[in-house]
Amino acid sequence: MEAALFLLCLSVIQVWSTDIPTMESPSVSASTSVLISTPVLTTPAPINCSTWDVTNTSIEGHIYGSIANATAKHDRDIVGEINASIVTFSDLLPGCNYSICIWPASGTVCSDMEATIAASVSDVTITALNSTSLRMNWTSAAGCVTNYSGSVNGSNFTTMKNYQEVHDLQPGCEYAAEIITEGFGPKSSMAVGKGATVAFPVKSLNVTAKNATSLVAHWATPVGCVQDFLLSLNHSNKRAMGNSIEFHNLLPGYSYRVSIIVYGFGKPSKEVSVTTNTYPADLVGVTCGYASSGYSIALSWPPPFGIWTRMEVKLAGQSLQNVTGSKTSVIIDGVQPGNSYTISLQLYSGDLGSLPVIISCTTDPRGIIAGVLVAVLILLMVILAIVVLRRKSNWLRQKRLTESEVTDDKFKVVPVGKFAEHFHKLSCDQNRGFSEEYENLSTAGVDQPCHTALIPENKAKNRFTNVLPYDSSRVKLSVRNRDMTSDYINANYMPGYGNNNRQYIAAQGPLPNTVNDFWRMIWEHDVKGVVMVTNCNEGGKVKCEQYWSEISLPQTYGNLAVTVTSEHKDIDWTQREFSVRNMMTSEVRLVKHFHFTAWPDHGVPSGTSALMEFRGIVRHHIESCCSLAPTVVHCSAGVGRTGTLIALDVALQQLEMERAVGLAVFVRKMRLNRPLMVQTESQYIFLHQCIMDKLKKEMKTEEPVYENTDMIYVNSMALRDFVAQNPKS
Repeated sequence: MEAALFLLCLSVIQVWSTDIPTMESPSVSASTSVLISTPVLTTPAPINCSTWDVTNTSIEGHIYGSIANATAKHDRDIVGEINASIVTFSDLLPGCNYSICIWPASGTVCSDMEATIAASVSDVTITALNSTSLRMNWTSAAGCVTNYSGSVNGSNFTTMKNYQEVHDLQPGCEYAAEIITEGFGPKSSMAVGKGATVAFPVKSLNVTAKNATSLVAHWATPVGCVQDFLLSLNHSNKRAMGNSIEFHNLLPGYSYRVSIIVYGFGKPSKEVSVTTNTYPADLVGVTCGYASSGYSIALSWPPPFGIWTRMEVKLAGQSLQNVTGSKTSVIIDGVQPGNSYTISLQLYSGDLGSLPVIISCTTDPRGIIAGVLVAVLILLMVILAIVVLRRKSNWLRQKRLTESEVTDDKFKVVPVGKFAEHFHKLSCDQNRGFSEEYENLSTAGVDQPCHTALIPENKAKNRFTNVLPYDSSRVKLSVRNRDMTSDYINANYMPGYGNNNRQYIAAQGPLPNTVNDFWRMIWEHDVKGVVMVTNCNEGGKVKCEQYWSEISLPQTYGNLAVTVTSEHKDIDWTQREFSVRNMMTSEVRLVKHFHFTAWPDHGVPSGTSALMEFRGIVRHHIESCCSLAPTVVHCSAGVGRTGTLIALDVALQQLEMERAVGLAVFVRKMRLNRPLMVQTESQYIFLHQCIMDKLKKEMKTEEPVYENTDMIYVNSMALRDFVAQNPKS
């Protein structure tokens, strides 16, 4: 617009008479001009870039004079006949100072120095120098220019040049530059240009193998303005808006180059790339064969799918050799004829290994030549087998020992009709009977080994050093990434009512380093219900790592994404529902979470009704959906409150089905599977009080009174009331 206005100004040219006298010889003919008075010249503000109106209030007839610009050396003589008070001068230079003089008959009159409006610059272009700097260029304005002033991103500048650099900008962002020309008069109108800085690249790109056919890329969002990311895997492009992306349908064991480019509002960033490979495919179809008369084993397999760089072969846990290249067979030496060997084979692609394949191979028995040696070996094997069988028989017999084999009356089932008498007997002399009976349970199961829990790699997975799962009943997880200790979690199977020896899983509360294992146990054992009988923090101490998110967004634990889909809070407990999604298979399962919040550590609740009502909700869930799958029960250590709730559930089932209760019998049975189940004497007495309150239906108007002092449970008042209304038969 400014350029068009300037051209318009140039087109308005005053046409003067060709008979113009010079400035040095002014002449006025008396016959052609009349001097009325001394003229007064005023110059109003310029109306555009190169036109000036001069107001003449006293002149008529002919006028001679000049308009001059000393700075630009731009002079012009003027002559003409005027019959009005305004004379217009065109075709002047923008931004320049002009002085106007006229020569009427009476003498020379000159105006004050005035200037035209400065011309705007044109062709404003902005180019990016880097991620934080821009360079602005423009075509210089015509006429008189004292300087150029401008602004970018709130930063002002002044320059005599026709370019300017601006620094300390944000990467990838768009900026507008405003340029104004300054001359000797009014400033020009504003010229505007736009441009953007170069986007900043990501600082780190982390690409890991998810499985044999998938890769996962993670990165941190760079500073500045980001529209999206362009990721390329072997020239296959994907757009992403977040901070991660997955690539699927890849080939096992192949090396892939993943690159990422950041896109803002200007030029994209430099490329950042990482090269990694997928896991190799699992080895299948391995077969054993005889070799070297039984002193070697021949292994063969079909060519695996994908790429692998080597195969690790282990015999009895010891690495024998690595098979490289594209071989499909190997000979294992150093074995004896007629024996069975366990062999592990695992494919590798770079540092990533497939799941190990474990097979059992028998060597050729014909390699045994000496008959005497054979006889001796057989004899030794028979003797060894007898010893092992005897020891195993003794161990099994001890393990199968039930409470019915114990002669002590305290370890027998008590009929309902005699339970009040039994309770009264144990409560006498300040609970002396309870103390003795509980003490008799202290040695149950303590001689069983806990070797796996004591492996150095597993010690950090135990919350307490004295609460370790027995090897015989511990819950096992799947082995991950060739780590044979990855199957460990501090949890044991617990028997239920009847013949189900795996009705429950008693577990410790997860630690920060075992939360993923906890969810893996729930998934691998198809758990539909989790019962939590502790709070995450009690008395200023962390009792259990919180293993769910407070918000309804997925929280990732290993390969599992857990989302809280519902939550309902009551006074003494909270019920939740978790949606658990396996990110490798996309399978989704629902898990109910029953959280009892009114149970102090090492103690007992203030009454029995809340816990028994809570147990009823859990029992209803087990019977309605998942009686075949184990229910996980945990507190902090997984023995005290956990054992009490499991014993209460079984005792109430037994009471309903048999009209009898064997609390001591079942507590001992639990302790043969996990140490310290029902950890304190007060918890043991609390179980009996629950049964008492269940039988006293007519006394529901008043809650029993409990006192938990130094692990002694006092409830003599409730006992006397019950005995008074239920005399012995």
